[in-house]
Amino acid sequence: MHFITPTAGDCFYLHLLLITVKGAMCWQDLLTVGNTIHPTFYAACLERGHPSRPHLLWDEFRNNLCEDLSRRLLRSGFHDISHDDIFNYGLFYISCILLDYGYLLHNFPSMPLPKKQWQTLNENTFIAEQLTYNTSKESELALCNCMMDRDSFCMVQEVLGRPLFTKHSVIIFEHNRA
Repeated sequence: MHFITPTAGDCFYLHLLLITVKGAMCWQDLLTVGNTIHPTFYAACLERGHPSRPHLLWDEFRNNLCEDLSRRLLRSGFHDISHDDIFNYGLFYISCILLDYGYLLHNFPSMPLPKKQWQTLNENTFIAEQLTYNTSKESELALCNCMMDRDSFCMVQEVLGRPLFTKHSVIIFEHNRA
């Protein structure tokens, strides 16, 4: 599902109607509420109660809005994730999007607020993963995958006068086969 910001005007309201009006076959079906054909998508949404009641939108579409967040939580190391955790993270994510546009979730009193602080998940997971790697484990893996035997490896370290693998540097040997 694509995200369309509320600041997009009529496109936002058209999007709301497209995802809520079941069986619409033409523009008139989207603009009709009851027996009244409204002049704009905004007016039709207002009549349906969507923009003025964000908690109803949340209650109706939270499953759709949060469907991919469980995978994001799993990739970030969370296991045994409940639906409440997923929805809670969804509320946090919505609050971040609102903040980008100068709003807070608190501006919508009928909306529930996130109960957990998820700021650490909002970081780049690839960078976080690289920053937390274990240097001694990586050295062992490199030694196991190295083309030379342990004696040769130790000899190279002795010639260099320092370990091949440290926290701040890595020396890579490329073995060219003829």
